[in-house]
Amino acid sequence: MKRKKRNKAVFIPDGTEEGKGEYGTLGKEYDAPLLKTLIDFGGEGKACEVIEEVGKEMDLKEVDYEELNSGEIVWKNNVRWASDRLKKVGLLDKLRGGIWRITEEGRNYYKDENGKTKMRGKGSKSGIEI
Repeated sequence: MKRKKRNKAVFIPDGTEEGKGEYGTLGKEYDAPLLKTLIDFGGEGKACEVIEEVGKEMDLKEVDYEELNSGEIVWKNNVRWASDRLKKVGLLDKLRGGIWRITEEGRNYYKDENGKTKMRGKGSKSGIEI
């Protein structure tokens, strides 16, 4: 897919863009796939590998593949924002060497006491409520 560079647009971390009327995948929609990926990786993984796997788990929109002025792809940037948000609420730890690790709280948040998924992954319309 050819990457389109965003010009003169303001990127907002929740996945929206002012001025263009286009909406990408909302920021919180990355939360569940990020936690699921960390669980699938055995609890932790290199950020770059986790990000790539999260992208495979998601139903991304065309606008999510656009390039920011920084050169980073929108969806990858949104995964990084999600990791920051999850870290702030104690669901994810960031270790030296670019390793992301799900916390016990993150595991508990992802699954309820019956083992049913509280959050949605692929095709999700809403992410976790933080």
